[in-house]
Amino acid sequence: MKWGLLFSETIRLLFQPVEVCPLPDGSIPGEYPSCADYWEGTASYMRMESFRVAGYWAILFVASVLGNLVTFWGFGTASERLNKRVRDSSFLALLRQEVGFFDRRSVGTLTSQLQDDAARIHAFSGEPVRSFIVAMSSIAVGLVLSLVVRLFPRWL
Repeated sequence: MKWGLLFSETIRLLFQPVEVCPLPDGSIPGEYPSCADYWEGTASYMRMESFRVAGYWAILFVASVLGNLVTFWGFGTASERLNKRVRDSSFLALLRQEVGFFDRRSVGTLTSQLQDDAARIHAFSGEPVRSFIVAMSSIAVGLVLSLVVRLFPRWL
């Protein structure tokens, strides 16, 4: 949604109509005393609007980069910590077993089970949760922006 608003603002700015001066009836568009003043006023308006839109693009770029960095770092760190906790807890549970437990199971089976369990938790905790949170936040931002545009159109 935020990208769509900026694209529409950029396209509106790029296709800003500039009237022929003087008009066919001999008048000057707007309330300008001369054609040079009209062109200067239009150029000044378009320059200021382009700076405003460029600023919004810069803000959106920085926010997207920071948001993605925090998202990937945060969920990666959380997933790694959860994975480490599961591995440690599973290993400690194995160490507490009686000797007869190890007679019935081989070391290779136990280590591969430890590795597989941790890999499954890692696969289901990092990327799917991050994707879900990103999707839900995109929906929330889209709804808020659509309400703001609908209720307060002069703010944009």
